[in-house]
Amino acid sequence: QFSLRIRNKGASYSFKPCGIWQHRDCSIQQTFNKSFADSCRRSGSLAECTKRYKQDSSSSSTPVPAYVGSEIKNGAPSVIEMSYNLSLASIIPAASAFTVRVNSTARSVSSVSVSGTKVLLTLSSPAAYGNTVTVAYTKPSTNPLQTAAGGQAATISAQSVTNRIAAPPPPRFRFTSVRLLKTLLPRLSRLATISRWPI
Repeated sequence: QFSLRIRNKGASYSFKPCGIWQHRDCSIQQTFNKSFADSCRRSGSLAECTKRYKQDSSSSSTPVPAYVGSEIKNGAPSVIEMSYNLSLASIIPAASAFTVRVNSTARSVSSVSVSGTKVLLTLSSPAAYGNTVTVAYTKPSTNPLQTAAGGQAATISAQSVTNRIAAPPPPRFRFTSVRLLKTLLPRLSRLATISRWPI
């Protein structure tokens, strides 16, 4: 690993580009392009060099997690499972980073957890069969969703959530209700007959 040292007006600055940023001029983190180092020395500005390194870090080859989809399972109507294509680190964004709407009405997120490729959002109240649900994620400045290697998930606009909640069973008459009707029907019939008598 190579260090770059800049001397400017008696001050000496030293940092390790390959160790801090995966610079595009680093090859297997063992070599450093001399022409780039020379241009940094000529600039004589640590701030400018740091800025250039950080800009170049955006072209890093570190894979970033891509959003795959979301669903609500039948057995857990209060939980939205967001899926990504890569395993995520145990770094939890604030609940405010997620926006959930149920039938176009905002539904607050009470807690967030990460497990493998899944982000689990617990809603303040459960969704129901037939509800239209969407979820959005705004990448926060602190604790964004990311892999162990540092690849950060991008912001996503409102995405449809697959609602797998089963339809409720049709209403059924209980035996007691049927028995009660059988008891009342003859009485109602007699009452109807009596009502036809002249007063």
